[in-house]
Amino acid sequence: MLWLPIAITAVIISSFIIAIGYMIGRGFHLPSLEAWAKVEVREVLISIIIIAGLAFGLTFINATVNQLGQGGMATLVMGEPDSPGPDATGVPDCTPGTGGINGMYGFAYCYLEGSTDYMIYIYGQLVAANRYVAKMTSFYFNVAIPLYLAVASVSKAPYAGLGVINSMIGLGMDALASASFIQVAQKMLLRFFENYSLSFFLPLGLILRTFSFSRKLGATLIAIAIGTYVVYPLSIVFAAGVYDQVDKHVEINLPHEPPDLHDTAICNPFIQNFMWLGSIFWWYIWFSGPCATATVGWWACMLANYPNAQLIYSAVNSVFLLAYVDVLWDYATADPSDIYNAIADPTNPNNALNAVSHNAMITAVLAVFSIILTVVTTRSLSIQLGGDTEFYGIYKLI
Repeated sequence: MLWLPIAITAVIISSFIIAIGYMIGRGFHLPSLEAWAKVEVREVLISIIIIAGLAFGLTFINATVNQLGQGGMATLVMGEPDSPGPDATGVPDCTPGTGGINGMYGFAYCYLEGSTDYMIYIYGQLVAANRYVAKMTSFYFNVAIPLYLAVASVSKAPYAGLGVINSMIGLGMDALASASFIQVAQKMLLRFFENYSLSFFLPLGLILRTFSFSRKLGATLIAIAIGTYVVYPLSIVFAAGVYDQVDKHVEINLPHEPPDLHDTAICNPFIQNFMWLGSIFWWYIWFSGPCATATVGWWACMLANYPNAQLIYSAVNSVFLLAYVDVLWDYATADPSDIYNAIADPTNPNNALNAVSHNAMITAVLAVFSIILTVVTTRSLSIQLGGDTEFYGIYKLI
């Protein structure tokens, strides 16, 4: 117990201060100072009892902590995948390690880090789903079919009605980001409490209990040290047990994703420019030179060759259409119900948004539970030690 020498040193300092006050009172015949020193001796004895009780309590908890929490700290299955991808599987565990207080802290860290990593994994799944849905819902095509002097066109936006799923995915991503922030904040608090509760707050509280004007503050700091060092990590162990019971499996089986258009012939610059310039432009380019020497006159020659220009232009367009018809087919034949079922179908218990709600909501609730349990326990202990009964500001936050 690294904190014990610091606590004993604090008591020795307090005893030294009281002894100096008693000697001054005796030497200079100051009855009030002498009486104060006699009263404070009792408080030093109480401090020694507090230290002894805390040492015994921590030793007891150190020996029995593995039996505390839901089912003990045997194994917590986080469900984080071993490899990226929606089909990845894996069940890394949180185990108690060496047991005792250190094992409790290690288990709490594992839960906070593992749940954060898993939510980040789900976040990545939602990013992929959001990209897929955005690609499909923004897809629109207009195919012109040349019919010699006339043109027939077919226009379609087959997945425009699925745009609402992007909004749902966005809300899910926001919820996961907030839940991940909560877990990271809890980890930072846990690290702070582990490093400073017994090494700083407890000795400071013991010293402040020496003086009557700061006794209440000292008792409050002692209660805070015990509550934050013992109760807070233990509440996280309880929370980990609850979290382990939640169905967190994610299964986002998106349909086959068509290729990005910029990687296909559809977005080929030559094809784009050729079609954008149109048949009239190419009619002029192709026949303007040859018709310049025509005996029938340039304009008559151009009019005579316009059908030929249309025919050539239509033939080239047909070749282009054949070059990317397989891409259009990929987009046109995807089943919208498959997209919806993978992400938001309420009859599918493993859809992505269900997993988001299970992880984000339970994480927020368990974090509030840990804070409330710590504050309530610390307040009760503070009252027993003669400290403040209200932590102003904290209750408003809760």
